Amino acid sequence: MFPTNYFNRQLAPSNSDFFRMMDAFESQSPFLGAVQSRNQQPNTVKTFEPTFDVTETPKEFVVLCDAPGFDKGSISVNLDKQLLTVTGERTDTVTDNNAERHIVERRFGSFTRAIKLPSSVDENDVHAMMESGVLHIRIGKTGVGMSKGKRVMIE
Repeated sequence: MFPTNYFNRQLAPSNSDFFRMMDAFESQSPFLGAVQSRNQQPNTVKTFEPTFDVTETPKEFVVLCDAPGFDKGSISVNLDKQLLTVTGERTDTVTDNNAERHIVERRFGSFTRAIKLPSSVDENDVHAMMESGVLHIRIGKTGVGMSKGKRVMIE
């Protein structure tokens, strides 16, 4: 069986350097990672993996998470001692299972990301807000370690 391209046309088998080069490029490119490759089965989707930035100021830690397509009800933020855990799920909007997909570039699925922070975090000074597809988490700093976990409400 020959591999198919995005529009399900069969590609002739080829051992050319061009196709090997393109396969290598697609596997290493963060921009093409969501695009269906020639060897991927049609109608399969890679899972969603948001990106994070963590910065520290003299007063707080700031965590930014790119989460386009999420609403605040589909993301959970938990702080347990020094461990910040962000979980979420984005579901596919196509409800017709008989629909033939030609290109699938959007990612769906659930994710969990745990980030260990220094012991100087203050569990009583944690705020999370979703704005323009970016989750902003601000965690105040203190000189004392935390004693128990806390679920953070997203504003």
